[in-house]
Amino acid sequence: MESRRLINRLALSWGVAEGVLFFVVPDVLLTLVAARAGLRRGLNATWWALGGAVIGGLIAFCWGALSPDTANAAMAALPAVDDAMVATVADQVADSGPVALVTAPLHGRPYKLYAAAAGAGDESPLLLVLWTIPGRLWRFVGLVALFGAISAGRRRWLTQVPSSTPTALWALFW
Repeated sequence: MESRRLINRLALSWGVAEGVLFFVVPDVLLTLVAARAGLRRGLNATWWALGGAVIGGLIAFCWGALSPDTANAAMAALPAVDDAMVATVADQVADSGPVALVTAPLHGRPYKLYAAAAGAGDESPLLLVLWTIPGRLWRFVGLVALFGAISAGRRRWLTQVPSSTPTALWALFW
């Protein structure tokens, strides 16, 4: 029971941190939980990470609204992010509003950029929250389901395969 609480707290914290400046996506933790503890625990941790993403997104939103230059400079200094990416995201948000963040994972652009751009663009924080849910959840759930299925398949049909196999596949994936 205590390990579940620890995982949930970690997922929440990771979601907040990644929503602001941390550059490792919560999917890394969520998929590890699913690989090692199964789909149910992975999905439970997903809800906590989503809650953290909402909180982190609102922090980035406020930062973008209060000091867009500082927020953009800090985010452009992150690994795999540059000024051109920040500008592209700002243009997307200006054209589509926070709905643009739903497709962010398809383009490899961090959620935090969209949240800060929404704040800088005077978008509604409520819309950011509402679009954060599908924008983060589709990838979280998809990857957790994949690793949960690998874990369940190993336990159900591949009993001769070492129990460490799902974790090894997780490590190879990331």
